[in-house]
Amino acid sequence: MTMIVGLGVLLQVGMMWSEAARVDKVDVVAVLQDQVQLSGAYGIAVAGDYAYVTGQFDDGVSVLNIADPTSPAVVGSWSIKDNDILDYPQGIAIRGDYAYVSGYYDFVSFNIADPSNVTIVSSVRDSALLQGLHDVVLDGNYAYVSSSWQSSFVVFDITDPTNLTVAGSIKDSTLLYSGRGIDIVGDLAYMVTSNSNLDLAVFNISDPSSPTPVGLFNSGGQVDGASRIAVVGSHAYVTAQGPKALVVLDIADLSNITIHSMLSNVTLLDQPMGLEIVGNYAYVSTLHGVVTVDISDPSSLALVGNVQITDDLSDSTTFAHGRTFAVVGNRAYVACNTGFKHRGVAVIDISTPTNLSEVAFFGENPHSSFEEAAGVKVDGNFAYVVGDEGSLTVVDVSNPHRPSVVSSIWDQRLDGAEGLAMAGDYAYVASNDYDGLVAVHIADKANLTIAGFLQDGALFDGATDVAIAGSYAFVTAYSDDGVTAVDISDPNNLTVASHFTDGALDGAENIVIGGNFAYVTAYAEDSLTIVDITDPYNMNVAGTVRDSRLDQARGLAVVGDYAYVACHNTDGFAAINITDPSNPTIVGYVQNSTLLKESWGVAVDGNFAFVTSEDHHSVTMIDISDPSNLTIVGNWQHPALRDSRGIAIAGAYAYVTGHDSDSFLVFSIDTTTTTTVITHTNTMTTNTVTVVTGTVTTVTGTVTTVTGTTITGTTVTVSATATATATATVTVTGTMTMSMTTTVTSPVTGESDISYALHRKASAFASFIFLVVLQR
Repeated sequence: MTMIVGLGVLLQVGMMWSEAARVDKVDVVAVLQDQVQLSGAYGIAVAGDYAYVTGQFDDGVSVLNIADPTSPAVVGSWSIKDNDILDYPQGIAIRGDYAYVSGYYDFVSFNIADPSNVTIVSSVRDSALLQGLHDVVLDGNYAYVSSSWQSSFVVFDITDPTNLTVAGSIKDSTLLYSGRGIDIVGDLAYMVTSNSNLDLAVFNISDPSSPTPVGLFNSGGQVDGASRIAVVGSHAYVTAQGPKALVVLDIADLSNITIHSMLSNVTLLDQPMGLEIVGNYAYVSTLHGVVTVDISDPSSLALVGNVQITDDLSDSTTFAHGRTFAVVGNRAYVACNTGFKHRGVAVIDISTPTNLSEVAFFGENPHSSFEEAAGVKVDGNFAYVVGDEGSLTVVDVSNPHRPSVVSSIWDQRLDGAEGLAMAGDYAYVASNDYDGLVAVHIADKANLTIAGFLQDGALFDGATDVAIAGSYAFVTAYSDDGVTAVDISDPNNLTVASHFTDGALDGAENIVIGGNFAYVTAYAEDSLTIVDITDPYNMNVAGTVRDSRLDQARGLAVVGDYAYVACHNTDGFAAINITDPSNPTIVGYVQNSTLLKESWGVAVDGNFAFVTSEDHHSVTMIDISDPSNLTIVGNWQHPALRDSRGIAIAGAYAYVTGHDSDSFLVFSIDTTTTTTVITHTNTMTTNTVTVVTGTVTTVTGTVTTVTGTTITGTTVTVSATATATATATVTVTGTMTMSMTTTVTSPVTGESDISYALHRKASAFASFIFLVVLQR
């Protein structure tokens, strides 16, 4: 008997896998997000050992542990700026495990059972009824809210906190416009307004679904700018910003409300906002702090105490505009928001009403790390991040998967910090609002200090970016339309070397230096201009390219013969050939109104450019291997990447800032081209053969080169053809027993999951061929 069997002793299958873009390897590996959301601190409520504070400009809520009132500490927060939920939050009230917050357009409930992890559980939005929401007061199963811009008094049913609904409302565009503070006593709700037609409206809320006006009061301007109200007996106490006063209204007869008395003080009661009454005292938060008013005789108010709030208890500088506050025991917790650094919570000791004292202040400065994070640079094991609100933060990235904040410095000279450059032991910051350049000493990462600075409202008007070449820093200024060369040979004594302006630099934005040239994008001129800086004291334009595709040119990277520009207003990205500095030419352009919406920052790694998008809140990966044929190969979004701006690449990682989410993200990127060869062994052994004659032919196995690579988003599709042959001519007499063993090696270091899957598939295919031959 003659049969054809697979008696091959060895079958080897080799597979080659070549990758042009490791999109499957790009991912967020770490996120640091600022938990301090106190920018625009406004509303505050206390429950147990925690104070909950709304931050208008952060679109968020911060949770402070106040178990030790002298040392508050942030333990949790919630914020998603530019989201459809909770824009510009103001009022807040708490009951049980839920906090109720008024946003500009919506009313929201939070589950606060775990203060370190507050979550939204329900929200209501109604553009016709809810706009400019202010105060929130709870009573029974209802929340009462003033809607200032929709001239409404709104009642929400909070029986089920996870399913908020509007129970009732009343709207009057004339009388109820600009509604502010609310107080509730029994079946009556009192709401003050800051419009000139009405100071106080009183509603009967015995039927919450149908609030009914039962009293209206207009003082004719005497209570102008009413902001808060507290009712005690037959009197209503109202803070009024117009007369800078605390006003007492007689409300015994709702049909005839009158002014009972008034206490005015142009200094101490300037801009009164918050009001709390405890016993015979009314506490009022103002532009400068908190005052105590003796109200034991409502007809004769007396100012008996005051404290001016500062952010530094060792400094008598006054600043804090107290918005609202909550009183718990002998402490008043005041939400403050005024000017630079003046956002936070002040703790006031009111145990002696006539001798108030500030015992603590917790603010964004110095506790906030990434407030409005903008530019980022990496130097060695550290990343440096500037924040628009006036900060520079050092992050240890020695382990990119576990970055940690080392320290931050806040300084008014860093206000509007946007551009950043590193040189030795110094970081140089271009400060937009400060109109200057600041040198920060960074040798001691844990103790950053200002070394030198230059401020000039003309030369640095709207300073946007800075780049270093030798002993000079070159600073762009948006409003100055120019570049200023600064001698930084002595970082403690910065001096202007020269100043250069040109029409092509209108709205100068980013600057990158390469050799003897500075490359500058101009936001208003839609251009890239190349400035010859061979002589820093005599700069001149070498060449300019203006093009509508460069509309609002912003982010910039220069690599080799090309400059890569983020085109903010066209949602695009351009490649410009700069081989001839006198004639820069656009050679490639890609546009995507979704992925590149309002493109901002640019960083290049090998054959790929990474571009941040301000409006899409993402990072886009673009293949630039052929600058004339730019191709988007991937895009990544993240909840913490709101208004993505700065980006820097170091090694296999990209470091990105989220401006509106106050965040710092680390992306793992692997853009290297790799080739992996995997060998698989299939072995067949002969256990018992009585007689075997014949010749075993060579057994071969091959896998052709992988072809047809397709990349869509983060999905890589490949095709491979595996072929294997195993032939033998054998004459068998008697009994023969055979077995076959397939061995597949583990993936080599760095091999992608897709590559490994392919080599396993090839091995299985070869085994299949072998068995088919055997069965024949």
